[in-house]
Amino acid sequence: MTVSVRLDDVHVTLGGNHILRGVSLDIAQGEFVTLLGPSGSGKSTTLNVIGGLTDTSGGDVMFDTERVNDVPPHSRDVGVVFQSYALFPHLSVGENVAFPLLTRRRPRKERTETALRMLELVQLGEMADRKVASLSGGQRQRVAIARALAASPRLLLLDEPMAALDRQLRETMQMEIKRLHARLGLTTIAVTHDQTEALTMSDKVAIMKDGLIEQYGTPEDLYHRPATRFVATFLGEANLVPVEGGRLAGFGAPYAASGTAVLRPEDLCLVGDGDGGDGIDGVLRLKVFQGSRFRLEVDHPEAGTLIVSLPPSVDASGLTEGGKVRIGLSHAAPRHVIGD
Repeated sequence: MTVSVRLDDVHVTLGGNHILRGVSLDIAQGEFVTLLGPSGSGKSTTLNVIGGLTDTSGGDVMFDTERVNDVPPHSRDVGVVFQSYALFPHLSVGENVAFPLLTRRRPRKERTETALRMLELVQLGEMADRKVASLSGGQRQRVAIARALAASPRLLLLDEPMAALDRQLRETMQMEIKRLHARLGLTTIAVTHDQTEALTMSDKVAIMKDGLIEQYGTPEDLYHRPATRFVATFLGEANLVPVEGGRLAGFGAPYAASGTAVLRPEDLCLVGDGDGGDGIDGVLRLKVFQGSRFRLEVDHPEAGTLIVSLPPSVDASGLTEGGKVRIGLSHAAPRHVIGD
């Protein structure tokens, strides 16, 4: 049976340093939540607090209605996948997966059957007798996940489990973990510094900065409606354009509130490619083809340097660096403003 998790004003002080400064977080049963932030933001410490590996200096950690602050890690019924995977090289793949059941003194038959079942779940059923050293990085990750699931935990914690994988394999494993979570419905909390990884896998994302949660919500909310400049710029590329007197600087487009407008690169277009609204003339400083898009950097005296994303189907052969381009707001561009 999976659990909900709640952190209520959690503080952690280590070596005289205030690492967590009042973290509060509600995670519903069955949700996949990712803690995202730069190094030193407190995301790994938060995960360790939930797993019982780091003591709190204040606040409460709740599993459903149970306060678990003083419950030791081995009694919290939590599965953990570490960044290093922490597999035993002298054991076979099946023995690695069965190890949590061995420590619980489960019968050999149960250990073997459970290990095979977990390996089938992660599509490695034929590798039970293989040595860990013979596995690829992606296979080792799957074995680590299978081992974490073997004891039927109430909660799964993932501590940057894909950091050691190359980009293509990392993207493949993101989808595998998402499919596995959808199948199991197990409450899962992950830590990463990779924005794409967080957006891809999560039901909700908590963006952390300086030991606090800066914003918590669905990937769509955070991307399209960031609450702060930090969230806007940390979660993907963002153009931050001043809004004064109800008008967007340079563009003249009407806005209901003053402050700073958040325009994602795909919110901008070449005028003439659609309903671009009020267009502005700028100087193209950089044009890069990235497969899924053309990335442009355009300078404008009022709006600043704007990043524009164009679909690869656009004929960009006539766009030359140093030349003039006219860009506008796409028809679907939101009118989101961060108050200054």
